[in-house]
Amino acid sequence: MIAVLLLTAAVADAAGGIRREAVRAWSDITSSTRAAHPDARVIIVLRAQPAAARPGAIGSNAAVAAAQAAQDRALAQIAHSGVTLTVEQRFTRTINAVVATVRGDQRARLAKEHTVLGVYPVRQLVPATVAESVATALGDAVRPVASGLPGDGSGITIAVLDGPIDETHASLVGRVDHPAGAAPGSSDATAEHGTSIASLAAGGAGPAGLRGVAAASRILAIRVLTPATDGALAGTTADLLAGFEQVADPDGNGDLADHARVAVAAVAAPFAGFDDAPEARSIAALGTLGTVVVAPAGNDGPTGGRYGSLSSPGGAADALTVGASDGRPALPQISVEFGGVVAEHVAAAPLAGALAPPAGQTLPVKAINGAARTTRTAGAQASDYQGLDGATLVAGAAVLVPRDGGDLRAKARQAAAQGAAAVLLYGTSELPAGALGGDDRVGIPVLAIDGALGLRIAQAVAAGQQVTVTAGTAAYAPNALRDAVAPFSSEGLGWDDRLKPDVVLPGVAIIGAEAGGGYAAVSGTSVAAAQAAGLVAVLAAQHPDWSAARLRSALISTGTLVRGLDAPLAPVQAQGGGRPNAAVASTVTVVASPGSLSLGHPGADGVAHGTLTIENLTDAARTLTLGLQRDAAGDAAGLTAAIDPARFVLAPHAVATLPVAVRLATPAAAVGVAGGWIVVTPDAGPAQHVPLAVAVPGPAVVPIRTATLAPAVLAADGKVSLTLALGSAAAPADGSIQLAAVRKLTLELYRGDKRLAVLYSAGDLLPGRYTFAIRPVGAGGTPLAAGRYRVVVRATGTDGGEARTSLSLRVR
Repeated sequence: MIAVLLLTAAVADAAGGIRREAVRAWSDITSSTRAAHPDARVIIVLRAQPAAARPGAIGSNAAVAAAQAAQDRALAQIAHSGVTLTVEQRFTRTINAVVATVRGDQRARLAKEHTVLGVYPVRQLVPATVAESVATALGDAVRPVASGLPGDGSGITIAVLDGPIDETHASLVGRVDHPAGAAPGSSDATAEHGTSIASLAAGGAGPAGLRGVAAASRILAIRVLTPATDGALAGTTADLLAGFEQVADPDGNGDLADHARVAVAAVAAPFAGFDDAPEARSIAALGTLGTVVVAPAGNDGPTGGRYGSLSSPGGAADALTVGASDGRPALPQISVEFGGVVAEHVAAAPLAGALAPPAGQTLPVKAINGAARTTRTAGAQASDYQGLDGATLVAGAAVLVPRDGGDLRAKARQAAAQGAAAVLLYGTSELPAGALGGDDRVGIPVLAIDGALGLRIAQAVAAGQQVTVTAGTAAYAPNALRDAVAPFSSEGLGWDDRLKPDVVLPGVAIIGAEAGGGYAAVSGTSVAAAQAAGLVAVLAAQHPDWSAARLRSALISTGTLVRGLDAPLAPVQAQGGGRPNAAVASTVTVVASPGSLSLGHPGADGVAHGTLTIENLTDAARTLTLGLQRDAAGDAAGLTAAIDPARFVLAPHAVATLPVAVRLATPAAAVGVAGGWIVVTPDAGPAQHVPLAVAVPGPAVVPIRTATLAPAVLAADGKVSLTLALGSAAAPADGSIQLAAVRKLTLELYRGDKRLAVLYSAGDLLPGRYTFAIRPVGAGGTPLAAGRYRVVVRATGTDGGEARTSLSLRVR
């Protein structure tokens, strides 16, 4: 048997680079390669059931013990087959899996083991917040939503899977619990995200009655993000799986009776919303225990194509996935007049912070020192504002600070600490993030100006010329897009054509607690998800007998549909069921399943089929009428739905299963997705909207864009590099982003027509450039015989496209 050693090199997907402005050429979405390494750290999901799916999970540790024993047997069988694993982490409660390092030449053999369900990459996670350089200005900060139900979630625990939490903050003190063996909280800058998320979900009373959605719930702090060397929070999907294990069994004793009822995973693996990911499997298992996992959709905006920009774990079928809307009633702005060598009038400069300069105040304009201006964090260090003697250069002045890259709050705080009277942010990005909001530690006004104007002023100041700025009167302009889906909010469809997000909630400039004390506005789909978790907690407290699926469905189907950025109604793949209302959800008389209908693409007959189940929750018979409301793409494509029957009587506590057939009259009129909502109207109780979507497939993408093998001739002890460009991330002239990922990839070695070995096997690969290194050695490390060989690459795309490429290789 030939064992060809495969060295996995930089398997560098495009997750970090797919953005509307970046997807202009293939090279724009790929990152540089790293040195080759023979081992790979992977998540190995075993076929053995996790404890949550076994009898005895509640009330004893029998299920965990059985899952552990099954895992031991599976690992022993893998070792017996000759596959060497270095196991780092073991999971048995919500998924039967291990995190392990496997040799590159053994990965394909591992994937074929009958005890193995799948081998998955360990992906990077980040906080699901909005980067300052791509968001709109903050404007008038907004309080968290109110549930409209009594009780405030009393008796419910919300697990917060994030970074550290400042448990000493007034809104959280005495209300935070920990899993067994967990590290204590923190009050430094690394706790900012976790503290905000916890307070929005379940924070106690703050100034002027400010509080979280489920203010009586307990918080279970589960750390899945840790600070890197640069202080930025990061984690992996392996860390998230460990966190889900703690959600299921906080005290670690093997009895899952103490599982949290609600969990919010306020993290994102960008663009990686695969339906079969290990984290999606864990979320499904938690659902069987009754836990509702709430996840952000991601902050990568719409694509306009068939596939959206969903992050993981937001792509999980059983998660309540939340997008962000813009709930700001008004946007603050101020007129400013520049004088001196740069004479310019700015009619409306956005205020990024909570303060405005006094009308009529004139300030000299200064800049940070020249050495700092070219760095990404320019303005974040005290030395950026100081001369060689350590004295401040900006006392009493409006200091000009570049806004592209880095933490704007850190820059504004540092400028204030160095005696600046105001901050003028400038840069090439659209506007600053507005993440300053109500941050009470930024005690000076912060204004945003155009990047070209800022550069002119910076050049003048650097040349020693005088520039002044005079403030006008601050005013608030009504937000014309209030309650519209936020432009950064990710949308579906997922890689399996799944419709997400499920709901949207305000996620722009929401006031939450800040680590170290005080309050600040934060933005992002994680902010929306935190509030959704609070709504779930309050609803679960009102209906303790409801399953996780029922809680999700009630919130999705009773929401209020919201507008889009340029349309009266946002498309279904951007908003799902709209803005949820827990008070209305609590009064439903029937419940639909699934919570949304993801119908995939039509068949050869042009019809997409699905099934809708409706359950009567009451003691009385209910007369139900079903109809269809289309979104704009559904209108353009002439979407129709046949539901049989469309009107019927449902007996008390009965369940009806209804076939749904959807047809598009003119599929070409829809771009990527067409959909709407199945409207279910009972004779008592609120009407419900069940989101539905149909994928509109275009020409299948060739999943192997390019494949090169170099050198094509090598010595028996040499090494060959295989480089593949997989999937697609293209920006057509219509302004959309056309994405396609790779569902399955295999690399095989042939001599003539005989297959000698499967070199590599992987699935769920994002579009990007992947490099592998192959050494031609046989069993026992002996060189392959001289001669001609072929490396055959096979790939299947998420849209069904298939490709096969054969590359010649000669061994001397």
